Amino acid sequence: MSNYALATAIEYKIPVIWVVINNYGQSIERHGQLINYGREVWSTFERDGKPYNPDFVKIAEAYGVKAKKIHSSGEIKKTVQEAIKTNEPYLIEVVTDRNSPTYFCPGVTRGYPIRWDKLAYLKQ
Repeated sequence: MSNYALATAIEYKIPVIWVVINNYGQSIERHGQLINYGREVWSTFERDGKPYNPDFVKIAEAYGVKAKKIHSSGEIKKTVQEAIKTNEPYLIEVVTDRNSPTYFCPGVTRGYPIRWDKLAYLKQ
């Protein structure tokens, strides 16, 4: 959501690895909208009637960050190892099925608590 962090990593030579889970939307918001309202409103960008996101690899490369797009879970280990070996900023875009359950699914009907003041860990 803040791609200028890529520029900071390049400027200060911080060997951070970003993993962008590209499910063509904001899934936590989409899931909550579907559960609570039966429809989604602003959680997916579309182009020509199909879900759309920018090319995150090209964005990274525009900042000078090495990047790779993968489409299979079998590619993750090799790609992360490759990214670590570069010892430079690196972005991995993982294209996923937008209808696959996230860690909020199944059973969680909201992305955020109804009452923040009731969360025990905030009282410590």
